[in-house]
Amino acid sequence: MSSLRGKTLFITGGSRGIGLAIALRAARDGANIVIAAKTAKPHPNQS
Repeated sequence: MSSLRGKTLFITGGSRGIGLAIALRAARDGANIVIAAKTAKPHPNQS
């Protein structure tokens, strides 16, 4: 698998859920992350 180091990812829905998990993993793997989300507040039923 190729490295994400130096790559830039644009992730929609990245403020929570699977989008957030993908963003965090990609960042750990060295990617630059751009997040688009309709809210910055967590869902009230999720921590």
